[in-house]
Amino acid sequence: RVDLLESAGAHKAKVLLVALDNPEKAKELVHTAKRHFPHLTVLVRARGRSDAFELHDAGVEHIYRETFD
Repeated sequence: RVDLLESAGAHKAKVLLVALDNPEKAKELVHTAKRHFPHLTVLVRARGRSDAFELHDAGVEHIYRETFD
């Protein structure tokens, strides 16, 4: 929700770290953040390769794949 991001300080933040267990919710959050807070650098945890590709296609440049650890 945009109002929660706003109340959490997204309008003045520099970075948004997304580490949700649900890949669909993570992508939804990325789309919302990019639409309403384009100044944010978004770092996202991806569960696997397919999630990482989908996030990359959504415009995320900083993806951490947990399966590499």
